[in-house]
Amino acid sequence: MEEIDRGQANKAVPEDATDFLRAALPLVSEKAKFILGTMTERGFDWIVPPDEPVEKAKEDKNKPPEAPTLRKKPNP
Repeated sequence: MEEIDRGQANKAVPEDATDFLRAALPLVSEKAKFILGTMTERGFDWIVPPDEPVEKAKEDKNKPPEAPTLRKKPNP
């Protein structure tokens, strides 16, 4: 917690930082939705996954590049 508080989260022990952020995010986000994940040499792991699963879209070869996206915009 001390490393994160001093703005040096990169020096914090990853497991300790993950535990701290997992406990702190619900308190600071109030009623807002949040996600939390970790990235390591092994890859990406969700700690708190998004409510709506993110799926890779299939490429439509007939879709013009200026066409709008159909994904929902996040509510800040």
